[in-house]
Amino acid sequence: MHKDFQGRGIGSTLLKQLERTARKKGISAIVVESNITARCFFEKKGFNTMSEQKTIVSSLELLHFSMQKLLPLAATNNT
Repeated sequence: MHKDFQGRGIGSTLLKQLERTARKKGISAIVVESNITARCFFEKKGFNTMSEQKTIVSSLELLHFSMQKLLPLAATNNT
């Protein structure tokens, strides 16, 4: 995420729609691969870090995280 575009609510809106669609389809968890910059965003949205990986590219160490959020199932009306 570029710093000039953070904090505008775009990511939150997209994630909310993704979660809504996933619940409707019966999906119980969302998994993302995040860089260190986006990690805080996903943690604030309820994601937990499952693992982290360091990669060396052109002498630079890059840190990536596998993160997961468990989703409650969509409420159904059985009346």
